[in-house]
Amino acid sequence: MRIGSMIVLMWIFFIPSSLKAAGTVYSPLKVGDKIPDISLGKMINYKHNTAKFSDFKGKIVILDFWATWCGGCVKALPDLGRMQEKFGDKIVIIPVSEKRSKDDEKGVLDFLKKHQLPMLPNVVEDEVLQQLFPHFLLPHDVWIDEEGTVVAMTSAKEVNEENISALLAKRPLTMKVKKDNLDFSIVEPLLLDGNGGNTTRALYSAVLTERIDGIGGGNSYLPGDAKKGNFFMFQNADMYQMFFVPYIMRKNFCPFNGKRTMIDTGGVRKLINEEEFYQEDRPRYCFSLSLPDAVSDSLFFRKYLLEEVNRFFPYVAGFDTAVVPALVVSKTRHHKPESILAHGDGPRKIIRKDGAVVRIENGTFRDIIDLLGVYRDTPPLINDTGYEDQKITMDLFIPEQYNHAFSKPMDLSVIRGMLGKYGFAVTEVNDRPVEVLVISKRK
Repeated sequence: MRIGSMIVLMWIFFIPSSLKAAGTVYSPLKVGDKIPDISLGKMINYKHNTAKFSDFKGKIVILDFWATWCGGCVKALPDLGRMQEKFGDKIVIIPVSEKRSKDDEKGVLDFLKKHQLPMLPNVVEDEVLQQLFPHFLLPHDVWIDEEGTVVAMTSAKEVNEENISALLAKRPLTMKVKKDNLDFSIVEPLLLDGNGGNTTRALYSAVLTERIDGIGGGNSYLPGDAKKGNFFMFQNADMYQMFFVPYIMRKNFCPFNGKRTMIDTGGVRKLINEEEFYQEDRPRYCFSLSLPDAVSDSLFFRKYLLEEVNRFFPYVAGFDTAVVPALVVSKTRHHKPESILAHGDGPRKIIRKDGAVVRIENGTFRDIIDLLGVYRDTPPLINDTGYEDQKITMDLFIPEQYNHAFSKPMDLSVIRGMLGKYGFAVTEVNDRPVEVLVISKRK
């Protein structure tokens, strides 16, 4: 099955720098520049529907560029609210939602209320401040002192009591400066025309480099077509991530799942554990692979990408079958085929709400199995329902706590509840062989 026109997984969220605001064009500001006394644009949670920088003269102003779909941004908002409460009228923290991020006024307000986040004065649908302070990664925080001078640009982590106190006391600032690589493209080969650096950083011709700062981490994929071949890029991935992606991307892409990955230590195989997979100090690499002609997604990931990745390390990965703990989905006597069989020949649709899949229309039971399998540490699901290629329509009723949380284990009772409504049973077994990814030491 083709994996859409483009799939991008990001661990640090980015804003495309190629999008430009309409209307007046402003030149970017740097540390040491004075802020022009312009309107901040449309505002919510403020006594007026707009403001100028001069309205906050004598106060430290911190602009926090964020988006509702940026997990790190949302996580930082409660801390920003606490800093505003602690320092009172000495500072003003203003979150900024950009128009290009697709967050409109109503969407931002509803999001803040729904998740009970601090109601700080918020600039919405911004097209001006993003020009003054261009950035690639979110969150992005701009510090302006009482005299209207830009003094720092940081991540939201630096907006803390120590740094605010230092600025108020006119002490030297020691906060970590945020540096974005504004010219980086996630859909061009690494190092081509300077994308991420020059050719002196190349470690392998197809192309492998050391870690590149300022571009975040993750991977992106462009399927091949009649005009171009398949293209894939890793951004700052470690060895295990580079092995695991060829396995998960050939199906429905999902985060690491140790229930389907084994380590072979001299002929003895065991399921990998999280501590072995997540090691922050492990070396990280960037890699891009571009084929001259298009091949199927499955062939690209199972053969070409895995073969290239297997060249780099003292370990190799491959596919095999093994008996591991699994979940078997089967019919019960309460199942009624008419409750799921689709009517008509409509297109396959996956309908999402708040980031979670809530309905599959004209899909297959394989879609259900794959989508439930994206949650971390979900055992392999085996389809014993008898439904293979028949078109089905089902509601998944995924609880809200699992929205945007594919890295969170889903409780077995939740899976049983969703499928049980349609007369399916979910049984734990330890005697069924399933396909797994095996990582072993190179011989």
